[in-house]
Amino acid sequence: MTTSLLDVHDLRVTYPGRGFRARPHEVLHGVSLTIGAGETLGLVGESGSGKTTIGRAVLGLVKPSGGTICFDGRDITHATAKQRRLLARDIQVVFQDPYTSLNPSLTIGDTLSEPLVVQGATARDARARIRTLLDQVGLPADTSERLPREFSGGQRQRVAIARALAPQPRLIVCDEPVSALDLSTQARVLDLFIDIQRRTGV
Repeated sequence: MTTSLLDVHDLRVTYPGRGFRARPHEVLHGVSLTIGAGETLGLVGESGSGKTTIGRAVLGLVKPSGGTICFDGRDITHATAKQRRLLARDIQVVFQDPYTSLNPSLTIGDTLSEPLVVQGATARDARARIRTLLDQVGLPADTSERLPREFSGGQRQRVAIARALAPQPRLIVCDEPVSALDLSTQARVLDLFIDIQRRTGV
């Protein structure tokens, strides 16, 4: 039996209305879900149905107007900025667009080293971890010396996955991580997710 890692109960999110005298618009109407350690949960729905909003609420990027979000038994619904920084070690994200989710002015090595340095890794340990991360996502070691513009969309998304794996999280929130890629690349990236989950248990 899997241990409950994420519990979302009766989650509600309301956005301000657009325009003069527009009423607030509730986009999530009491959503509940549970994810166990090592489990995968996929959300299916039409565009605008609130899938991304659920992920953003879990990540603390939008404020719930009701309900609770608990991670590993702790209520994180209204976690402070400091608490969120600590949670980033356990909860990471892979965004939809690989072309905008990476800083174009940083080498891949610098991008991957940032979360490691924040955790207190030495330069030597960070370099070793980066080599491991690149190997995990099927990219050569010299990738670390190059800039995002030198890579295809699928390769950039592999870098984004490596960045999410860097702090060794327990949960990764994926916001349509393959929708911006062509069909053959989508299949390879999804296979990569399955392989990583099998090897790391995330």
